[in-house]
Amino acid sequence: MTCVAQLLQCLSWSAQQSVAKQCLKLTCTMQICDEVRNETPTDEQILSTMTMVYRRANRMQDMSAAYAAASAAHPRDELLLKGVFTSYARQDLRNANISIAHLGMGATNKLL
Repeated sequence: MTCVAQLLQCLSWSAQQSVAKQCLKLTCTMQICDEVRNETPTDEQILSTMTMVYRRANRMQDMSAAYAAASAAHPRDELLLKGVFTSYARQDLRNANISIAHLGMGATNKLL
């Protein structure tokens, strides 16, 4: 095996390890967020942090559920109501983008 091939193999292995570590970190973080969500948090900072995690994992439906539960516990809290609206809007926008992508693929397939 040449030095270049060995170097490429090492870089490939290193990249795979890095991706695996990132996936493990996201999985652990998701588990923590799921546990926190089950406790119905109402603190905006906690919910905002959870939003970043759920967004990265493409689980906006869980974020919408967390904000809905929080606003049910405190129905007059404007920040929570705004969070409910925003999370549902993001979820619907994501679903609309997926639907449009599927429509586009279908139209392309019909042309072929």
